[in-house]
Amino acid sequence: ECNVKRQLGLISQSKLTREGKKQAKILSQKLKNIKLDYIFSSNLLRARQTAEIIAKSQGLKVMIKKELRERSYGKFNSKTEAQIDKAIGKKFTAYKKMPPEKKFKYKLVANMESEQESLKRFKKTLDQLVARHPKKRILIITHNNLIRNFLINIGVAKFNKINKYPIDTAN
Repeated sequence: ECNVKRQLGLISQSKLTREGKKQAKILSQKLKNIKLDYIFSSNLLRARQTAEIIAKSQGLKVMIKKELRERSYGKFNSKTEAQIDKAIGKKFTAYKKMPPEKKFKYKLVANMESEQESLKRFKKTLDQLVARHPKKRILIITHNNLIRNFLINIGVAKFNKINKYPIDTAN
C-alpha cells in the first residue's frame, strides 16, 4: 500500500497489495527448488507478509529482525514526497537534486537515518546472521533502498547507475 501511495520511511502497518501478494507467490514458485534453512524478514508488515508466503511453501517459520527494516525518515515517516516538500520546501528540492553520493550521508531532519547509517545497520545484521548460521541457506526479506545501497557497497553497482536498473518488489 505505501509503495502505491509513494509514502517514505517506516510504515509498520502497510499491507501488501493484491499485486504484491501475486509477486510474492511468483517469487515463492521461483524459489521452490531451493531448500532454504532460514527466512529472516524486516519487521514491517509488507515484508513479513512476503516472507510468510515464501515460508509457507518452504515449511519454515519467519524470523523477524527489525534491523532489516527500511531506513527511518524520522518525523517524515509515512509522508509522501509532496507532504515533505510542503513542510520543508527548498531544502527538500535541494536534497532531490543532490548527487547520490552526497544523499547517501545526508539527513533531511535530525532524527532521520541516513542511507549510510541504514546500510551499516543492515551489514552488521547480515554479518551476525552468517556467523550464527554458517553453511546455511538464508533468505533475507528487506527493502529496496537497503538492497540498492548494499549492491553499491559490494561493488555490483555504482551510485550513478543503480536507479537505471529496477529492483521489482519480491525479486
